[in-house]
Amino acid sequence: MKLTKFEHSCFVLEENGERLVVDPGEFSMSLNAAIPGVTAVVVTHVHSDHIDVKKIKQILKQNPSAQLFTTAETAASHPELPCIAVVAGDTRDVGQFHLEFFGGQHAVIYPDKPVFENVGIVINESVAYPGDSFVDPGKPVTVLLAPAAAPWLKIKEAVDYITAANAENIIPTHDAILSLEGKDLHDAHLRTAAELTGKTYTRLAAGKTLAV
Repeated sequence: MKLTKFEHSCFVLEENGERLVVDPGEFSMSLNAAIPGVTAVVVTHVHSDHIDVKKIKQILKQNPSAQLFTTAETAASHPELPCIAVVAGDTRDVGQFHLEFFGGQHAVIYPDKPVFENVGIVINESVAYPGDSFVDPGKPVTVLLAPAAAPWLKIKEAVDYITAANAENIIPTHDAILSLEGKDLHDAHLRTAAELTGKTYTRLAAGKTLAV
């Protein structure tokens, strides 16, 4: 598979000419919404930095047979989209992609704020992404896309998540709220945590691709 990272939490996986788009949100400015060959789109939760309705409509127009998987909460919030609701423990096979959903809840932002639904995803047994959470995918993977910065995140939590992860490679995600200097600072902590536990830490600039 080929993994192409876009801004914030958005990435695209390609296998044998088919594509899976994950979390095309409002911060993923360089994502071409006319992308061809899309068999599925996954949206982990309802927040706009993970779901841009305009982008998704364009993707589905270009790829009318593509399926859109998300939480029931997100589906209820966007009746204009043909959402298929999934929960932790569900699996789906779509074209070249085997999808396993895990987690269930968004990380707590602060106690008085509602806790939203959130599903992480393991793709083809090798790539895992928890959405807005620090839930372990429950199996060893080759690549873990790990949150690097958020209103709900402390750097210690991100370090602990990377350290405990059963993954060979770490790619930081959820970082559009950081300046360039802020990304360098977070990377220094997260890269050290990854390397101390024998993992590889790779920052992918928007539009850059990695074989996974």
